[in-house]
Amino acid sequence: MRCKNRFFVILFLLPLLVLAVSCNVSPVELKSISNVSVKSISNNTVTLQIAATIQNPNPRLKVKSSDLLLNVGQTNIGRITQLEDIVLKGHSTETYTTRVKFELTGSSMNMMSLYRLIDRDKKDFKISGKVKVTAPFVAKTINFSDYQVFR
Repeated sequence: MRCKNRFFVILFLLPLLVLAVSCNVSPVELKSISNVSVKSISNNTVTLQIAATIQNPNPRLKVKSSDLLLNVGQTNIGRITQLEDIVLKGHSTETYTTRVKFELTGSSMNMMSLYRLIDRDKKDFKISGKVKVTAPFVAKTINFSDYQVFR
């Protein structure tokens, strides 16, 4: 009797396993970033609240983490880390509000030099890095490159 139960369990789980392995996550597109507000500042770290408009061609996804670099031209000026998960509605383009932590890199970079860079040349700011998303049975890391911050 035990062997028969195992057979039915395997027979039931096999289609789920095939479905999970064959699932594919299409690229999620960041359309725009707006409504950036500073929530706190300490040393070389700023906590920001941002509104990001995201197009999701997939069923419901959860953005679990992100590790992004902010560059001006070829110079890396800081790292952006997501502070809270974002649940993306399926097959939609929506605006989501979330908090992120921005850490300046390099000992010569400080908040005043960042403000001067923003005022001087907005068109050359770019974000790149990795974003981890999950869906039922699937987890995927998406490489994100050269999104232009100001358009």
